[in-house]
This record gives sequence, C-alpha cells and structure tokens, in this order.
Amino acid sequence: MDKLLLLRQMIKKPIIISSGYRCPKHNEEVGGARYSYHMTGCATDIYSLEVKKDALLMYIHNLDFKGVGTYKDKNVIHVDSREGEKARW
Repeated sequence: MDKLLLLRQMIKKPIIISSGYRCPKHNEEVGGARYSYHMTGCATDIYSLEVKKDALLMYIHNLDFKGVGTYKDKNVIHVDSREGEKARW
C-alpha cells in the first residue's frame, strides 16, 4: 500500500484499483493463477485514466515492486510484494 501511495504521489493523478484481494472462489472465477498473490492480499491490478500504461510502468519500476506484469489485451498492470526474486512479465 505504501508503494501505491508513493506511485500516486509521483504521478499526481488518480490510480484505479481494478483488483485487490480475491478469495479463492473469485480468483478461480476470474481465471487467476492457482497460487495468485491476490489471494494473500499481496497483489493489486491498477490503471490510470490519465497516465499512459508505458509511463506508469516507468514509475512502477522505479518503486521496485517485486512482481510486475502487463497484459496485451488489458490496460491494467499487476503489481505485488512477493518474497524472493523479482518477477516480470
């Protein structure tokens, strides 16, 4: 949450959270990963109506989120606070 707040302060624009915590049933219904970080409350999918996805990604990488993922067919960016090595996709 602290990094999301920093991100919002850096871009000076609203960030929309499209997905946060998911119970296992909902995670399965939306096609989430079997061991999704959303189910532990450690992942968030976000976007901004005022900042382009590529620009938002630059800020995200500077904040050093452990997990960062994008999707070709979606405007959202997945960020998480996983343990261990970084993951990018």
